[in-house]
Amino acid sequence: MSEPTPAELEECLLQLKEYQKRLKSQVTIAAQKLQMPAQKIQSTLNSNSELENLEKIINHLQTKHKSN
Repeated sequence: MSEPTPAELEECLLQLKEYQKRLKSQVTIAAQKLQMPAQKIQSTLNSNSELENLEKIINHLQTKHKSN
């Protein structure tokens, strides 16, 4: 498989960041509907495995993008 072009990396990063933002928003809205305290909402966001994986992938792609 060939290496992605810088434009492809940039597009992927934009899409992943948008998904991450949308996921955080959805989790926050659901937690607010459950009337969770702000501290608990932040704790939930910090410990969400999908958000953690997204952050790792985004960081990896940003590093790769900077090296190109």
